[in-house]
Amino acid sequence: MLSLVWHEREAEAKAVKMSMSHLYGKDQDDDEVEMERFEISDWDLENEFNPDRVRHRQTKEDAIYGMWAENDSDDERPSFGGKRSKDYSAPVNFISAGIRRPAAEENDEEKDSDDSEEEKVKREDFPKEFAPKKLKTGGFFKSSSKGFTGGHRTNQEIGTWEKHTKGIGQKLLQKMGYVPGRGLGKNAQGIVAPIEAKMRKGKGAIGAYGSERTEQSLKDFPIVDSDEEAEEEFQKEMSQWRKDPAGGKKKPKYTFKTVEELKAKGASALGKKMATPQTELSQVKVRGSRLSPPLKLMWEVWMPCVRNVVSQWLPRNCAPMVDFLENWMPAVPLWILDNILEQLIFPKLQREVENWNPLTDTVPIHAWIHPWLPLMQMRLEPLYSPIRNKLSNALQKWHPSDSSAKLILLPWKNVFTPGSWEAFMLKNIVPKLGMCLTEFVINPHQQHMDTFHWVMDWEDMISASSLIGLLEKNFFPKWLQVLCSWLSNSPNYEEVTKWYLGWKSMFSDQVLAHPTIKEKFNEALDIMNRAVTSTVGGYMQPGARENIAYLTHTERRRDFQYEAMQERREAENLAHRGIGVSSASIPMNFKDLIQAKAEEHNIVFMPLMGKRHEGKQLYTFGRIVIYIDRGVVFVQGEKTWVPTSLQSLIDMAK
Repeated sequence: MLSLVWHEREAEAKAVKMSMSHLYGKDQDDDEVEMERFEISDWDLENEFNPDRVRHRQTKEDAIYGMWAENDSDDERPSFGGKRSKDYSAPVNFISAGIRRPAAEENDEEKDSDDSEEEKVKREDFPKEFAPKKLKTGGFFKSSSKGFTGGHRTNQEIGTWEKHTKGIGQKLLQKMGYVPGRGLGKNAQGIVAPIEAKMRKGKGAIGAYGSERTEQSLKDFPIVDSDEEAEEEFQKEMSQWRKDPAGGKKKPKYTFKTVEELKAKGASALGKKMATPQTELSQVKVRGSRLSPPLKLMWEVWMPCVRNVVSQWLPRNCAPMVDFLENWMPAVPLWILDNILEQLIFPKLQREVENWNPLTDTVPIHAWIHPWLPLMQMRLEPLYSPIRNKLSNALQKWHPSDSSAKLILLPWKNVFTPGSWEAFMLKNIVPKLGMCLTEFVINPHQQHMDTFHWVMDWEDMISASSLIGLLEKNFFPKWLQVLCSWLSNSPNYEEVTKWYLGWKSMFSDQVLAHPTIKEKFNEALDIMNRAVTSTVGGYMQPGARENIAYLTHTERRRDFQYEAMQERREAENLAHRGIGVSSASIPMNFKDLIQAKAEEHNIVFMPLMGKRHEGKQLYTFGRIVIYIDRGVVFVQGEKTWVPTSLQSLIDMAK
């Protein structure tokens, strides 16, 4: 029976050796030395899907130390771990039966056997307090006393927390080449001693109790003379304001320096050129014998009186204080005046603006802020933002029928910047006006104009683009729709003409000159012309067609006259500025302007000899026949003469 077992184990061992021979080869010089072959062999291809092939197993030491793990076993491959396979070729050993040890002790021995030889430390080498103690009842327990089971202890104060661990930190450092007593890093450039902490005396801020540098920092980074002097000067200044230990108040000591000395001191302290701001200089307590007697008298006698007066002054009663400062301006130095305005006047105005309520205060804010504009100018800029915010809040429930809002806002139009004013209008006023135009009802037979007047009253307050946008979006679509409905019901064209001219008179010349508004009124004329020329419908009012044609001709002629006048003004402005033609060739009338434009664009402009139309001389402008009547150019069409603008004439001639 024993021989049978022996032969089976020997066969299995041979099979394992044959499989491992494909992974290991033996050196020619030494049969005991094995070499690992990395090339792919036939055995690799055949056993790729073999579940029983030899696999790599990571040891505990490999998991902890990685590439720094050491393996002193000559029987195992260096890069492969795991438990060793049993050698079945060894002779069978029989052990005598006996008392088996507890399972806990066997597990402890197995765990100890997994560790490397370097990790094993003899128990006798440790002090007694590190050794496990045995209780009277039997068994061992791990002591929580100071110490760790591995590594070298070189400094009792570094890494003392490892007394509660196995010392894995020291082990890892020593595996990576750390030498105890030297710094970390490739060149051991790290610090050896730990960073020291210095406890502050009280709860003050950093530097309140003097220097907080430790002895170690003084050795590593010695202070230079300039730092010592700065520290001494700081302690000297701080000592002036500390309480006397005896209980009495120590009077501060003043040093007398000029403004130039303060600037020089500031520049040298900061190490760069800088000028002391005017606001900081105004806060300096200026004293000294270097001031001239008049300035010294003004600063020490006159200024305290001014401070007393300003402290009792009410900002809403601004006229006496403004007159007082304006009268003293020729005699007061600029730096004293800046001190009064920035340190005395402005804080009072700022507090008054914070307390101002536009809904309840009867005195408008511009009445006591604007008188300060000549004196303070840009110093009042910080007040404008809170003023706009308060006005914006007050306008949330405002309706355009209330004209008091315009009276309050109008004085600020030229004070605020154009961008901030436009943004304020777009946020608080324009939406309210658009709402009114949306609700506005257009009725040719009984028209109420109050709502329209509420909107047009803001023409000088809002920008032209905002007003044109309101009219284009909220007014003209309804207006043209009413006109179409009216013309479809056999109207009286004389009333339609009066209605058209009446609405056109409600707009200013600047609004009517805008191309968008011109387009809308010309669209209305086209609608009326189509209505009178259409054959649909039975009865047509006598003379209606002629009246509408005359209205169209008159309106378009007026538009062209306005354009010609604008072009003439532009030419005159260019001539006065010295741009373009010389003063000797300034156009004196519309004909001269047309001739100048023709020469500028290389177009022939000359009269036709002996040819007139209604007593007006005919001209050729390139290939186009024209005549001029009261500043308007008329071009010959297929059946009639059509008025046109100068730019359109130039485009047609080209």
